[in-house]
Amino acid sequence: MEKKTKNMPKLTALIVDDSAVYRKILSETLASFPDVELVGAVANAKFALDRMARAEVNLLTFNFDMPEAEVISSVHSFRKKFPDTKIIMISSTTRSGANSTLRALSEGAFAFVARPQTKDANEAVALLRDDFAPLITMLAINNNLLSRSGRFMKDTTGSGSLTKNTLPQQSPSESLRYDLVVLGISTGGPNALMRMLPKLPANFPLPVLIVQHMPPLFTEALAASLSKKCQLRVVEAAEGMPVQRGTVYLAPGGHQMALSKAGGNSFLIKINDDPPENNCRPAADYLFRSAAENCKGPVIGVIMTGMGCDGVKGLQLLKKQGAWVIAQNEASSVVFGMPMEAIKAGLVDVIAPLDRIAEEITKAALIKKY
Repeated sequence: MEKKTKNMPKLTALIVDDSAVYRKILSETLASFPDVELVGAVANAKFALDRMARAEVNLLTFNFDMPEAEVISSVHSFRKKFPDTKIIMISSTTRSGANSTLRALSEGAFAFVARPQTKDANEAVALLRDDFAPLITMLAINNNLLSRSGRFMKDTTGSGSLTKNTLPQQSPSESLRYDLVVLGISTGGPNALMRMLPKLPANFPLPVLIVQHMPPLFTEALAASLSKKCQLRVVEAAEGMPVQRGTVYLAPGGHQMALSKAGGNSFLIKINDDPPENNCRPAADYLFRSAAENCKGPVIGVIMTGMGCDGVKGLQLLKKQGAWVIAQNEASSVVFGMPMEAIKAGLVDVIAPLDRIAEEITKAALIKKY
């Protein structure tokens, strides 16, 4: 087994950062992963493009103290010339940094890691390593399983049905009236939400509560951006907000979001600092469990692109109460982890491509008049 691991191809990584200090910090961080081979650390996008023309780069980290337009232009150039290279943004935890990151993700950046708020280099390396670890693991696995053509060499799920756009023969029960929609999403989420949520109609009759794995400030920027594109009102959730039909509530980064009863079939948003679950705060399991505990009727559960298994335990509880569950399919997911785990657990009623998820949600929500 050890010999086989040594023969596995490594991820080739390039650091692009205008700070010499951070080039060193990121170099130490990436060099600590046995699955990564660092091919260079350069100071600007031009040097990066030159290096990428001479050597294959699987992973590029990108951080610049520059205007948003220049960041977007650079990411666009990387994506146009080297579409297979995964770009991870190193984002400052400021409003401008959050906005630039969301724009970069919309241009095709794979993911982002928040820049640690510490001046201690060793602490920064440790914090970055924790954030990079799941991304490196997932990319390394994919790098080892993908052939040069970019197709899976084998079905890693153990079931060919998980790789197809599978829709059910049945429909949601007409005898059920759903209380709300709860949705869990992670890596690849901002772009997926930008494509999916605008397709929900203006007369959508239910509240939508979303957990997107993100740190503080980033969810505020995402909610503002989504609200401009959607027919529904999109807000970053806050403590005590009444849950209203036709409104989308995005869990604030760094906090857990739950529901509390407010009389009848009305609810209030609860925000707290309870511990992370599945290494996530906010966590989909936390929200889903709260919905199971507080909703009288069933809900529509949605699980979309993301790493790990967050959402599965909560969906198990919701399913016992008659939840209708929709999962994003593999082909349209940036990372198929969260949907795959829900599917493997037998909790999913519909497996749909990204462009059909809003249609499936709306179909279930509008079965009965509200």
